[in-house]
Amino acid sequence: MGRAYSLDLRERVVAAVAAGESCRSVAATFKVSVASVVKWSQRFRATGSAAARQMGGNRPYALRRHQLQKKACTPASRIAPMSPGGGRNGENIKDGLILPGWSSSTKPGPKPT
Repeated sequence: MGRAYSLDLRERVVAAVAAGESCRSVAATFKVSVASVVKWSQRFRATGSAAARQMGGNRPYALRRHQLQKKACTPASRIAPMSPGGGRNGENIKDGLILPGWSSSTKPGPKPT
């Protein structure tokens, strides 16, 4: 992560915008991005200072991200069951999926004798 621009530069940029120059011309003059000029000007109008905010630290919004995740389980379908029968009361649901005499790779297995 890079360092913040100096407060002196920020104050000169804000003063140029306050004097009536456009943000684009100020950005070209001081060789900074237009977005930086706009942000510094907005911060100066809102707080009275164009000083950089603290970098790093604890961000409280990062905890909210974990609360917005989807739930692990979805409710059962009301229209039709999702599995081909079984699965309740200890039954093995795989019993209905593979036909007898067939292996799990869907190739014919050995014939029963």
